[in-house]
Amino acid sequence: MLTARRVVVLVAAAWVGRWLALELASLAGRKLLPPGPPPRESSRPPGWMPAPFDR
Repeated sequence: MLTARRVVVLVAAAWVGRWLALELASLAGRKLLPPGPPPRESSRPPGWMPAPFDR
C-alpha cells in the first residue's frame, strides 16, 4: 500500500524527470542540430503564412 509520503516522492520524481527530459531535448535542439537558413533566405519568409491549399 502506498503511503502519503511515498506518493509525494513519486510525484516529485515524475515532475523532476519530466523537467529534465525537456531540458535535455532543448539542449539537444540547440547543440546537436545544424543551424537552419537565415530567415530572409528561407523558402517561407518571416511574416508569411501559407494558405490552407497552397503547395
